[in-house]
Amino acid sequence: MSDKKDAVNIGITLSTQLIAVALAMIAVLATFVAYTIDKKEVGGLYFCTIGCAFFLLHLA
Repeated sequence: MSDKKDAVNIGITLSTQLIAVALAMIAVLATFVAYTIDKKEVGGLYFCTIGCAFFLLHLA
């Protein structure tokens, strides 16, 4: 019975972590969108920063 409880707890923990990562990605995207709307013009470094941010979030 203890093994089943442990398996359920692992599943809940993984689900919680996936939800947290998804919300973090939405927050990062919202920050970049707000910056873009504010600045009207963005350079190539901006797109490089977005790519790096999402790459690092996928690694996490």
